[in-house]
Amino acid sequence: MRDQAETVAIDMKVMNETDKAYCLSATGARRDSVWLPKSQVTIEDEFAVRSSHVVHVPVWLAEKNGLV
Repeated sequence: MRDQAETVAIDMKVMNETDKAYCLSATGARRDSVWLPKSQVTIEDEFAVRSSHVVHVPVWLAEKNGLV
């Protein structure tokens, strides 16, 4: 059984956000973006929409969304 606490750090651009989710893109293109729940991800530095950040995503969620 996989450790649910395992995360992967990915450099991503925050494209948009709602109360419950971030729209993130590894390429900076909206067509490549994915919506990830805020409850599952951590953004390392001071958050700003349209900026690149290191985002920590659980491995299972990154795999499910094709990020790794």
